[in-house]
Amino acid sequence: MAGDACLRQIAQIIADGVSRRADVVTRYGGEEFAVILPDTDADGARNRAETIRRSIAEDLNFQWDGEAITVSVSVGVATVAQGGRVTPDDMIGAADRALYEAKHTGRNRVVFRECTGDSASEPWPLKAE
Repeated sequence: MAGDACLRQIAQIIADGVSRRADVVTRYGGEEFAVILPDTDADGARNRAETIRRSIAEDLNFQWDGEAITVSVSVGVATVAQGGRVTPDDMIGAADRALYEAKHTGRNRVVFRECTGDSASEPWPLKAE
């Protein structure tokens, strides 16, 4: 129950972190969220992801049974260059790889990958050092 309550608060912070009508926030899997930012360049996506990550780390005051619980998130960002042609599976794969890297290189961070559509060239899984 604590996990679900925490995820609801995280979802609200993420939703508050996007503002355009075309932006989409959705739960993707058990503990993951997807944020789709159409017509957003790589710098904009990185900045939005970092703002959301920071807001969760600094502004989420999650408590359960009267005990404060520190919460942070790892964020994987995938973008495609303007005019690039990739499939939804390519984008999901690139974002998933970036998330995996964020989790395995220290957590509470944003990792960025540009999706080229050649997901077979990207190592999977990444090895934590």
